[in-house]
Amino acid sequence: MDQMSAQAVQNQEINALYASLKQDPNFLENIDQKPFTDTPLHAAASLGHTHLALELMSLKPSFGKKLNQDGFSPLHLALQNGHSQTVRQMINHHPELICVRGREKITPLHYVAETDDTELLAEFLLACPSSIQDLTIRGETAVHVAVKYKNIRALKVLLGWLHRTNKEEVLNRRNEEGNTLLHIAVIGNQFEAVEMLINKVKRNEKNLRGLTAYDIAEETSSEENEEIRSLLRRVGVRKAESLPEFDPLSKFLSSKEGIIERLLRAFIYIEKELTLEMRNVLLVVAILIATTTYQGVLSPPGGVWQGEGIISPNIKTTNALKDTAKTGISSSVAPIRPHFKNPVGKVVMSSKSSFTRFMTANTIAFILSTGVIIFHGRPHTLILHASLGFLAYGYSTVIEIILLPNFFTRFLVIGCWITFASVFALKVCLYIVKALAFNLWWHPRISLVATNFIYQIRPKCLQSLIIFAHRLKMQHQVSK
Repeated sequence: MDQMSAQAVQNQEINALYASLKQDPNFLENIDQKPFTDTPLHAAASLGHTHLALELMSLKPSFGKKLNQDGFSPLHLALQNGHSQTVRQMINHHPELICVRGREKITPLHYVAETDDTELLAEFLLACPSSIQDLTIRGETAVHVAVKYKNIRALKVLLGWLHRTNKEEVLNRRNEEGNTLLHIAVIGNQFEAVEMLINKVKRNEKNLRGLTAYDIAEETSSEENEEIRSLLRRVGVRKAESLPEFDPLSKFLSSKEGIIERLLRAFIYIEKELTLEMRNVLLVVAILIATTTYQGVLSPPGGVWQGEGIISPNIKTTNALKDTAKTGISSSVAPIRPHFKNPVGKVVMSSKSSFTRFMTANTIAFILSTGVIIFHGRPHTLILHASLGFLAYGYSTVIEIILLPNFFTRFLVIGCWITFASVFALKVCLYIVKALAFNLWWHPRISLVATNFIYQIRPKCLQSLIIFAHRLKMQHQVSK
């Protein structure tokens, strides 16, 4: 049937649809009352009648998500029968249909991941990005399906999309057997898939049988998978027996809580109690305090000495000048430096104990407020952190300019820098801990690379550190 004939047939079908509605206005509503049934939309989609399908979805949008007795939606049927044009038009008008879970919770995206239609797969991902998170009853994402059915072309598209959208954490999902994508690729003896995944997933994960990908490769040891085993050894994939043993959740809950774990629990509790509005108010207050304290240094109480300065009489200087006048010979080889009584630019009240107390309190307030601003940020605000560092440098420089060079001045400057550097280092350490222990990094690939690198190092002290980090991760999961 040519295109014009097909369009004429569809027009006749649309006319017939409205004729049926004239006879019985509840015609479509009666069908919709049944929880599982073949609707007219199912029939139109399975036959590839695009216009009729779009007309039915316009009249009854709920038909698009309704399953028939076999557990398939209209979009599932259109895909199964190869009507790609109908599929494209349906998702163009209703992209949410891509997330409809059919039989065994298989979505249209799962189905397309099995096929070679990579262009349609890319269109699905673009139309409904959240569909990549959908799991079947076997705990499989579309990426699991592509690897399982050895669809390398689809796997390349999925990996490229996940990388470009910063959603690579999906690659570390496990199926119902606890197998990662690397496990599945090794089970299927897919060297190309293993090669593509080896730098994108955590390599030393165990499945529910307690086996790593290398253990599975050893189980099915043959000449065919020698290339895979060689690759796994080369990148540091280890046997399960050589990896640190982690306590199960029940044993962790039964164990004594450590000091660090208590601090983490308290930190999480405080973080949960602070609402977004409270955090914003705290940030505004911190900024105001930092501004006020900085202004207190730029314009100190009593101001600074102006003019050219007054030379203060110095006994040694005066005696030396008298001796020189009498004898004509200088009694001192070293040049005589004048001592200024009121040095220009120095604080007028610098000798007062009250000013010392003011500067101490002002500096502490400045350091604490900038610390709050630093801790409020996320990794992408590191540029702001750098600007705060320059602000602290300016603060300490002003202190050196306006105060006399003595122990108190050095104490303030050094104390300011040590505290600021400690807060900044603590914040960076917090980012690293989140990346390694909690998997909460805003760019998951950093966590992935760090984890794979750490497992290549074998000293026992490092394994103890990994176990400790795992305990912190469990504490975080329990406390949040």
